[in-house]
Amino acid sequence: MSAPVSDSRHSSLMHRFLGSARWERLFTTLKVETTTLCEPAISTPALVASLIIAITPVALTLLQHLSPSTSVDLPTLSFAVCTILAILMRRWLKLDYRPTVDWRESLSLTHTAFALGCVPAAILIALNPSMFVERHDILTTAVPLEQTAETNPILFAIHAGGVVVFLAAWAAVTEEFLFRGLLVSVIRRWRLLRSQRARDILAAVSSAGIFGIAHYPTWGLTAALALGCIGTGFVIGYIANGERLTPLIFYHFCFDTLSILVILML
Repeated sequence: MSAPVSDSRHSSLMHRFLGSARWERLFTTLKVETTTLCEPAISTPALVASLIIAITPVALTLLQHLSPSTSVDLPTLSFAVCTILAILMRRWLKLDYRPTVDWRESLSLTHTAFALGCVPAAILIALNPSMFVERHDILTTAVPLEQTAETNPILFAIHAGGVVVFLAAWAAVTEEFLFRGLLVSVIRRWRLLRSQRARDILAAVSSAGIFGIAHYPTWGLTAALALGCIGTGFVIGYIANGERLTPLIFYHFCFDTLSILVILML
């Protein structure tokens, strides 16, 4: 009589260890969202306008990388302006922001989707383990932190923490509003493609591709590809969460904060 109980406990432990319940919940929720027609319908001109808004800061980032200019920080300025335009565009298209009611469930879906995107990203990073070390100098140049013998260590830690938090928050807010909040939501409602699933696939590929390209100047090709995979996970989490943006911004912020801290300590 003890064998069935033992098998049941073993199955339950493996179920929890592998997190299969999380995967089942993610794919079940995703299936519902990708088979439900998104409203309102969005025209091709509105799609083109949204693409321009999302691509402009990425194009200027690449231009700044190819032809550096110290007079004006075009990428930062364009990300700020285009994020505002994305918010206004969503309002014009009547795309309301859905409030997050169940944070535990939303963060669980986001985390599982992020883990899904991390699988190919981890493989790419494993093939190039020195990737982050090679980009350390670029990041330390971009992050204005310099400690001298006269610097108060407590004040320096507060200043450094503030800079890291600001950079992570800036990236999380601007990138999520542009690449998920605007681009994904618009493509998912573009009626030129009849299938909702086809629109969702196009949204994921487009958003993840632009997201990866945006990081190429700072991180290089391998990291850009890895971040494109992670961007796919973010899109999956965004769709599975019913296009709730706040959990994604929070998770993106935590991820960027940890990433910057780890690279700075290398």
